[in-house]
Amino acid sequence: MISEFFNFDNITRQKRSVSTFDADLISLKNENSVFVYTEVLKNLKIGPIQKYPIILPLKERFKQNITSFHEPVFGMGSDGILKDLFFILNYKSIQILEFSYKMAEVYNQLLSKEIRINKFGINKKNKSNLFKLTNNIVGLGGDVLYLVNPHCPTGFYLNAEQIRDLSHHFKHIIVDEAYTNPFKIDWDVYNIPNVIIVKSFSKLGGAPGIRLGYCITGDTQILEKMQKISGLYEISTPAAHFLNWLLDNPFYIEIFEMNLKKGFNFLQEYATFSLMCGNFALLQPAERFLGPRYEIDGEVFTRVTLTDEEHASQLILA
Repeated sequence: MISEFFNFDNITRQKRSVSTFDADLISLKNENSVFVYTEVLKNLKIGPIQKYPIILPLKERFKQNITSFHEPVFGMGSDGILKDLFFILNYKSIQILEFSYKMAEVYNQLLSKEIRINKFGINKKNKSNLFKLTNNIVGLGGDVLYLVNPHCPTGFYLNAEQIRDLSHHFKHIIVDEAYTNPFKIDWDVYNIPNVIIVKSFSKLGGAPGIRLGYCITGDTQILEKMQKISGLYEISTPAAHFLNWLLDNPFYIEIFEMNLKKGFNFLQEYATFSLMCGNFALLQPAERFLGPRYEIDGEVFTRVTLTDEEHASQLILA
């Protein structure tokens, strides 16, 4: 009886409807217009899809690749990882910075957690005034801090020293590094005892839609709990084959990042950049581009998410 354990009364997730269909298409085109790994998957010769793919050798190989002492926990994208983390961690309150991943709020509403939204405000000053921002985070408090780093759409980034300072004020800090290279680990952040790092291959991993993510932490008890509630298969067969291919071809992400820069360079002929971070940017004039709109210091910007130059050309409104 699910309703006996979870609170559905205050869930505020936006519902899809016919009236929002056009907006949904714009969002989908912005995020997933070009699946750059499609040709890669065609050439993998995956063969029959196994219901329960054997991934232990893959996990060991991946662990050695990132030189980790602990085995990472894979999941169906960072979304699945975050959902499990919220479920297994013992806490009453969580701080979420405004405009972070929306489902983090939804999952915590479902679990009847106290949610503290940090409305630090999207403004240009915050990008340079991180001291004021970290003080704001400490002041609002909570048992858990959910930190998208770098943050979208503001682009602010907290380094290891700043995260370590914050770690003294929280039971756990979940550092969601969705907009960073999934093969690169900041070991200074990893070595903070109460920090959990979540990574995704959907952004700079060059694989939107393949649903591949993982978490890593020095807290072995958290890893053990995550393993206990993970499915019989943590990732799909195509995702497992793709990750194996990435390990054989590490240059792919470098090429993806190079193509990403070409896309941004292409847009510079048509736009003024307020921010460029990871695979997204804030552009003006906002009305010229497909994507979600944000108001910053009284000005309106469009956030675009890119894969390459071809994708960039599709985001320009005629």
